[in-house]
Amino acid sequence: LSRENKTTVEMLTKFKEKLEGDHFAEDLMNEATWLVRFNEFEHSEHSIAFLTTYINDGSELILRIHDDPETGRHLKRIQRTVRLIAVELAGRAPYRDYLLARRDYIDDLVMASVLHDVGKIVVPKEIVTKPGRLTAEEFGRMKSHTVAAGDILLQSNAVYLRQTGKDSFLALAACVARHHHERWDGNGYPDRLAAEAIPLSARIVSIADVYDALRSRRPYKEPWTHEAAVEEIRGLSGRQFDPVVVDAFLSVADRAQAGFPGPDGAAGSG
Repeated sequence: LSRENKTTVEMLTKFKEKLEGDHFAEDLMNEATWLVRFNEFEHSEHSIAFLTTYINDGSELILRIHDDPETGRHLKRIQRTVRLIAVELAGRAPYRDYLLARRDYIDDLVMASVLHDVGKIVVPKEIVTKPGRLTAEEFGRMKSHTVAAGDILLQSNAVYLRQTGKDSFLALAACVARHHHERWDGNGYPDRLAAEAIPLSARIVSIADVYDALRSRRPYKEPWTHEAAVEEIRGLSGRQFDPVVVDAFLSVADRAQAGFPGPDGAAGSG
């Protein structure tokens, strides 16, 4: 897929079609042609430049971050929960008009959510997979993934914007990636945004991401039950999460758990 043979717009369309496929997550994880891993690059800016090039080219994006075999299933579940929450919000006040006035917003948000952690490509593997508590220095490195992802995706969207005069779904993805660790009470990162200053897209993905993280097995914890995860999110309403988005999540939570295998929904690491 060379720039001489195809325009960036055509190849970005191909990338978008890939994300819309029924098995996009598995396809992205299994194609070994473009594996992007932190330890292949001496400096993080090289990883950013490399990844930006392949998003710009519309090549198949592989996010097998740090050899996590469950990443594909994790991303698929995130997308399912994001869609459930967004559709629920579109049917009620106060965000109904905002969502319905923006054509393709929900579909674009669902696709954008798969890139929410793309910035972890610049975080050392030993930090991402550390089983114990992170040191202050390590946590600082981990937090950098939000800014890195925002930069990667904004640069990529800029190419599309220059050629078409409008944003692609990567603009929304940049908002989500940068701000999905902000908190409703203003104590999140990287920009310490609070309440409705946090983009709605990031507020939706944040809940979907936390729910999936709680339900999943990680190196430092066992998976939570569906009921325990739902109660945790309910308890964080008005502190970590937008209360309106929490209410929407609670309305669809039983459907969200369908993405987890087993009698109690316990999944592998994700």
